[in-house]
Amino acid sequence: MVGPFGSSVVLGWPCLGLGIMIFWVFFVSLQRGLVVWKMKWITLGVSLIWFINSLRLTLLFIALESEWNLGMVDHHKLFNRSAYLIILVLMYFLQENSKTLKKRSESSY
Repeated sequence: MVGPFGSSVVLGWPCLGLGIMIFWVFFVSLQRGLVVWKMKWITLGVSLIWFINSLRLTLLFIALESEWNLGMVDHHKLFNRSAYLIILVLMYFLQENSKTLKKRSESSY
């Protein structure tokens, strides 16, 4: 990718966050529940990962264009840690939501 003032960033497959997205899709797919429920959770997780990756690339371009000294900041590791933290939080809420739905379905019998 090339910025408006000539700075560039080379994006490899790992930089796109596909591995983390695929992990999330498989995790949600293996849960019990309706397909619609799974699709909502998959969409939420993939959207959040895409958003933080876009934010990372935007900030990286701003830093390059503004000639900020990034020092030893490894933006890829920072993205991975942020993405996995989001995934862990989503896993917690997914499990809680799943328990709530299960209790509702059991009480309706």
